[in-house]
Amino acid sequence: MNLMCLVSVLLLVAGVLSRENSQPDVVNIGAILSFGTVNGRIARIAMNAAVRDVNSNPSVLAGRKLVLGIVGALEFLETDTVAIIGPQSSVMAHVLSHLANELHVPLLSFTALDPTLSPLQYPYFIQTAPSDLYQMTAIADMVSYYGYREVTAVFIDEDQFRNGITTLGNELAKRRCKISYKAAISPGQSLTQEDVVNELVRARSMESRVFVLNAYAQTGRLILDVAQSLVNSFLYNGGTISFSKDSRLSRFSGGGLNLGALSIFYGGKQLLNYVLQTNMTSLTGPIQFNAERSVIHPSYDIINVIGSRFRQIGYWSNYSGLSIVSPEILYGRPPNRSLSSQNLSSVVWPGDTGVQPRGWVFPNNADEKEEVSKSKLKRKQMEMLESGNGRELS
Repeated sequence: MNLMCLVSVLLLVAGVLSRENSQPDVVNIGAILSFGTVNGRIARIAMNAAVRDVNSNPSVLAGRKLVLGIVGALEFLETDTVAIIGPQSSVMAHVLSHLANELHVPLLSFTALDPTLSPLQYPYFIQTAPSDLYQMTAIADMVSYYGYREVTAVFIDEDQFRNGITTLGNELAKRRCKISYKAAISPGQSLTQEDVVNELVRARSMESRVFVLNAYAQTGRLILDVAQSLVNSFLYNGGTISFSKDSRLSRFSGGGLNLGALSIFYGGKQLLNYVLQTNMTSLTGPIQFNAERSVIHPSYDIINVIGSRFRQIGYWSNYSGLSIVSPEILYGRPPNRSLSSQNLSSVVWPGDTGVQPRGWVFPNNADEKEEVSKSKLKRKQMEMLESGNGRELS
């Protein structure tokens, strides 16, 4: 995760609030983070630093104090919170966005990038990083650029990753390509090395040798480690802040939920409009939002992983597609998505070669090969451990 992106989001919210002629001495902003993840731990440090910066400058919020709460979502909303940064999970984003719509509290997330989080259904949800729609479009462009027609998708079986792969299938179809096999990996702590082996053995028995991996970082590393042991050349790759009680929620109170304490933020729509009209340069560059409530000019660096090293071979942007020229330079030129304009630097392919793989083999019978592949994997792991050069993957 880009640390500066997170700081920019918080400063963005503080900046738009500075336009409000609000009465309270304290402005409450919430953050929904998972501290068991790298993103969550880094985000907490970044946001606390940003809060200190905001509160050290009295002109930012007209002398008011910015308070950041990192607790449960409903606890935020019971303290008249004007905006929430998060959540990290797209699954939670779908759930909380319904409540945000009711209470007029904007949600700004830099990691919940599910392309199905529609602004029509969730008008108070804003993705402050490019939606996975653009990432999957970039991957489809690369598949087409190298002349491949079929890919195998390996992904975590959760909404964000599942919907991302569905989007990839749609984008590939536009380029007369397709996903020939989908390998869904079970999410959660219950995932074992054997689960990954079984799924990759089935995937390896298919025709396509072009793999797209869409997963959490930790799970993705496990998948890549298992794949490397399985096959050496496998898978590289001006308002007022005021609130009122919502009587419609009171009848649902009970158990651990005190929904009757939740309040509608009357300035929420105005704050949302302020955020969407933002046109500023932050620590990560220009910040603007399009009609889909996603940042404009989404772009990615394209890297070539070579063992434990990597090098950049180009860029992808929604403006110009694949290019060895940075998107910032191309924004000053007329858009050009013609085939002749698409270009990347040379690639070092698996096997440390400059020869591009053909990307397919004749399919094998997975049932007949599965036990052989498992035996080879276990033998390889024992060799690695005996030589002192290996490590356990589970």
